[in-house]
Amino acid sequence: MSRRKIIIVSVNLILICLFCFTYGAYALGRYEIETVEFWIPAPNGNSLYGRIVQPQIDRYPNQVFPAVITVPGGTGPGAPLADAPGYRDLAARGFVVVNFNAEGRGSDRPGDWRSEGDEDCNGFTHQDDVKAVVEYAAGLRNVDSNNIGVQTSSLGIAMGAGALGRYAELPVKYLIDGEGPHDSRVVTFYDAGREQAVCGHWSLVTDPSPENEAWWSEREAVRHVGRFAGYYLRMQAECDHAQPCGYYRHALEMINAATSVAYGGGGVALWTRMNGNDIGNPINAVYPVKDPEQYPMWIPGRMPPPLTTQYIEEVARLVKGRPSPDSPFGFHPAHIAGELPAYSDALNIGISWERDGNAPYLFWALVDPEKTGDPAKFQWKGSDPPFDYDQLFKARDAGLNTLMNIDVEPGFADLGYRRPDSWVPVDESAYRSFVKAAVARYAFIRHWQVGNEPNLGPVRTRSGFADLQRITYEAIKEADPDSKVLIGGAGGNMSTLDAGDQYYEPILAALDGRYMDIFDFHFYGDAKGGTTCDDRSCLLGYRSVKESYDYFRDLLNRNGFSSTPIWITEMGTFSGTIRGGPRTQTQTEAEQARDLLKRWVYPISVGVQKVFWAFGLMEGFGPWDDDFFDHTGLIYGGQDRLHERGQRKLGYFTFNLMTNKLDGALFDRELLGLPANVYGYVFKKDGDRSVYVLWYDYYRDTAGSREVTLTGLRGDRVQITDSVSDEDGNFETSIKAVVDGSVAITLRENPVFVE
Repeated sequence: MSRRKIIIVSVNLILICLFCFTYGAYALGRYEIETVEFWIPAPNGNSLYGRIVQPQIDRYPNQVFPAVITVPGGTGPGAPLADAPGYRDLAARGFVVVNFNAEGRGSDRPGDWRSEGDEDCNGFTHQDDVKAVVEYAAGLRNVDSNNIGVQTSSLGIAMGAGALGRYAELPVKYLIDGEGPHDSRVVTFYDAGREQAVCGHWSLVTDPSPENEAWWSEREAVRHVGRFAGYYLRMQAECDHAQPCGYYRHALEMINAATSVAYGGGGVALWTRMNGNDIGNPINAVYPVKDPEQYPMWIPGRMPPPLTTQYIEEVARLVKGRPSPDSPFGFHPAHIAGELPAYSDALNIGISWERDGNAPYLFWALVDPEKTGDPAKFQWKGSDPPFDYDQLFKARDAGLNTLMNIDVEPGFADLGYRRPDSWVPVDESAYRSFVKAAVARYAFIRHWQVGNEPNLGPVRTRSGFADLQRITYEAIKEADPDSKVLIGGAGGNMSTLDAGDQYYEPILAALDGRYMDIFDFHFYGDAKGGTTCDDRSCLLGYRSVKESYDYFRDLLNRNGFSSTPIWITEMGTFSGTIRGGPRTQTQTEAEQARDLLKRWVYPISVGVQKVFWAFGLMEGFGPWDDDFFDHTGLIYGGQDRLHERGQRKLGYFTFNLMTNKLDGALFDRELLGLPANVYGYVFKKDGDRSVYVLWYDYYRDTAGSREVTLTGLRGDRVQITDSVSDEDGNFETSIKAVVDGSVAITLRENPVFVE
């Protein structure tokens, strides 16, 4: 074997399977997947072989998905990557993953057929192959042509950056570069002190001949990446997979070359970043190669392979765009404390809004310990280490819409920042200065809420909440006239014990149609239609939300707020066993999952604009005492000693399914004339496509099942998806024929989606 062949084989063994990993977290199981083969012509006429792993087209005939074209490291084949568990998991999450063999590559075995042509070592010919594959993928009927990316491993960046830099017209929105060597010195390991010829070529330092210069001009990624106008993310660990630990010239020069000249770089990229949200480096930043003190943060140690698909999803979401402010799907809070990345699960399941992003409520008492109102003395990291308000930027970087509570001091505290027995600050001018500074510092937050649950506990006897609302509203609007301001949410609404609470009536009368853009009330309960104890309802069922909504809607209408929308920023039910005094109550994961869907769909149907699940995506509310709020999360925190931290509940997967089906949809109508205890709601999505949500409140009678017939349907079949999965997140889906515009569906315990 020649020295050249030995080098190529060793590079392949090290690099091509850099990201051929077993995905170690979990599989959502959202889509059943398939692998299909393709042959397409390269621009020079040679046939290219590839394999696509994707959601099954026959099972999801009307859906389009983001696509990613993978480019392997080294000079090896890419088609076998269709068997990599990580990429298959990505397809199950709703991606079309396209893998191909560049010309001259492949073993001529099933699943790895050899593409025609000769090995080109990632030069122009292979870059033209990338172009052909991108154009082919963009034309597939199940691909969202507005969300196509290229992900390269190691030396694959020569092929990827070359293709995207040379062909600006390609519909590629993002490029993810996995520790790619960018010039001849790095590719040949010259800088590492162990130079090796690659594809018969030494570095330009060793061989500066015109012939060698011409050869490398095609393959040095740093020469081409500056002409790519999309999103560029560079993945780089402290210890590179091929270069010595602590070597970063390739990473820095690539990010500097790609970043737009508007930000001090040399390129035209719309967006660049070194590593993802978990690391937290700034966007569109450039770095001096010779000043380590100004280097970005690197991925600790060596690259953990699952980051590849995590970053693909992360950037694809950016391409899709920031979650719409119109989305009704929120969480209080959406991050997971102590986890990196804190928002990975939130993004995985389609959360669009977070209330209080990775920080406590914004309190004047913590930011301004001297009560001066002087912005130069404000301490945004607070007086205690946990109160780091700049953690809010993580929600921004994750792309979530944020609702933030702002107040004088914690509601139940007496820190001397309020007037005695009043909600009003002792120094109105200093407080206004704090509010304006907060809005300016966290300018990405466009929704602010004044306090929280002023009607609960001893604090309800304080006076002046309408004044606090007015003062805070005016300061927020002075700093950002376009921000929306909520009143502190009405607490309670868990039982009939809260009925008749008229706390907000004098407040809204005093505000008289001013100083509030959105009203909020909170609503918790059980998953069984309400629980009775001592002849009273001590936990409300989901349908009782209408009584609360109607009361507050009437109250708003009577006080000049007839056009003010209503949100529910705390909504929840639990799973497991909760303890309240001598009483205990148990609900299963499946019961929580069923009720979760109802607690979004039904409030929206009666007029609520947004719903935020609470408390928390992960279980736990303060010190663990097995109360209601300890068990509302959708991920186990490990405190119950029965489940491991990080284990997903069934409600986690149901939430993911719900956002997949309904985000971007508009409520159309409630179905009338259904059998007893059966409810149906119709949403419109993608224009005029109907999505039906049906359920049977089985706990209200003993029938066990109900049949409902949908009429006036278009098309010859419907897809029915059960809303509660198995423990691995796999949902049962069936197809039923539509006959004369009608279809009969049998409902049991679980709600269903019909499309």
